[in-house]
Amino acid sequence: MSVDAAIAEIPTGWRIYTVDMSIEMRARVMLKGPMYPNENGVQVPDYACEARSNLAAAIAAAADRARNTYRGWEMSFVHPPIPFRDWDWQATHPDYDGAPDANDGRQVSAETRELLIAEIDAWFEEQAA
Repeated sequence: MSVDAAIAEIPTGWRIYTVDMSIEMRARVMLKGPMYPNENGVQVPDYACEARSNLAAAIAAAADRARNTYRGWEMSFVHPPIPFRDWDWQATHPDYDGAPDANDGRQVSAETRELLIAEIDAWFEEQAA
């Protein structure tokens, strides 16, 4: 993949924020996304960062991560081997503590990506109330 083709994969509203090259010629790319209000009402951007063996691969990987980031939450399609589709999409808050005793409710699930985004928005609305 060329660098131009990788750049074309960057989602709308996102831009290249930083590019670092190591002495071993590994590339690290950080994309900066659109602004959104966090749980404290402060406007903050989304970020997506990846490191790969070359610049095109790093840009493509960061673009993929950007497509699966919403309001700071990392989203993933998990499709568990159960007959119900209610948990196919999952999102996790960046500060989520998955320890069994943490009682941390900053993880949501939904049947579709669109419903998952609605769940994340609902979580933010609950925090603002």
